[in-house]
Amino acid sequence: MEQISAKDFKTFTVSDNVEPYRVSFRNQCAMNVVGHLFISKNFDKNQNTLQL
Repeated sequence: MEQISAKDFKTFTVSDNVEPYRVSFRNQCAMNVVGHLFISKNFDKNQNTLQL
């Protein structure tokens, strides 16, 4: 997971309340899946939260 700049997005405006990350993983078919993850700046990593 690599943090990226909100200025890198050209298709939409990224809120100042989130931190964008570039993520990638290998799925069950052994294909690389890549995308963007937006995490709220007030997200507490030490607190248990529900998964989406």
